[in-house]
Amino acid sequence: MRWTDKKVAEWVEEAAETHRSLHSVRPQGFKANWPDYTLEKNEAYGLMTKTSEEPNRFVPSAAAIDRFDQVQMWMRWLERIDQKIIWSYGLGFSDRKTAKLVRKDKNTVKRRRVRAFKMIARRLNND
Repeated sequence: MRWTDKKVAEWVEEAAETHRSLHSVRPQGFKANWPDYTLEKNEAYGLMTKTSEEPNRFVPSAAAIDRFDQVQMWMRWLERIDQKIIWSYGLGFSDRKTAKLVRKDKNTVKRRRVRAFKMIARRLNND
């Protein structure tokens, strides 16, 4: 497969989504001994269950987790600021929001993001 900056960006977006879904995963056997408490009287009397309001979570496949691990390895090739810019892009942050995060101009953020994606693609293609 020939890597392009767009393909790298897609993998980063998928890795961020996988990371978000794995954030709530806990090892089996670890749980609280206390029962879940209710916040409203409707829940206490069984009129409305807590699970009915929870959004369906994306459950990543083993292949998605492997791709997440690969993307994390790519991040080692970048400077710390570029890592933040790339990961913010994957999380869906705007250039303006990312610029505030890294304290740079939004045009600088965009240039660094594009440069980082191209550098990763070149390295993956061994150019």
